[in-house]
Amino acid sequence: MYRDSRGTMTLFHRAGLPIPGELRATAELVLGRRFEEALARLPAEVDERAYREAVAIADEARAFECKLPIDGARRQLEAALSKQLRRVVTGDTDVEHTGAATPLGAALALCDVADRLALALDLERPQELLYEALRDGLQRTPAVLDLADRLRLSRKIPS
Repeated sequence: MYRDSRGTMTLFHRAGLPIPGELRATAELVLGRRFEEALARLPAEVDERAYREAVAIADEARAFECKLPIDGARRQLEAALSKQLRRVVTGDTDVEHTGAATPLGAALALCDVADRLALALDLERPQELLYEALRDGLQRTPAVLDLADRLRLSRKIPS
């Protein structure tokens, strides 16, 4: 049914008209199920490319003013971000378990994915990890400072 009504919904969206509730409800069910299935297929290790399907579904849902079940995605991204931050602060640069990115690159990619999914992550633990590492002398490279900004940390951390 969603597949049949998708074209109609696109026309409403392009015309700037509200999408009828019946069509939106069907889309929410289908897109929500597809979103949860996409998240369930994601690897335990970070590969930003693996998140593309979930991001594409979220973009489609946003275009059609649909709500998605995002709690699972939020928890998964928070756990992955904390894991990558632990690797960053220990100086791990191994790319074997992060797809094509270093742990620092993977952490930045996770922040990008959370932004694209419009998820407000709980950043308390990642902030603590990075703050302590910077205070203890972690090199303040441009990428590390970018991550600090993404985690909403002040750059004025004493070393």
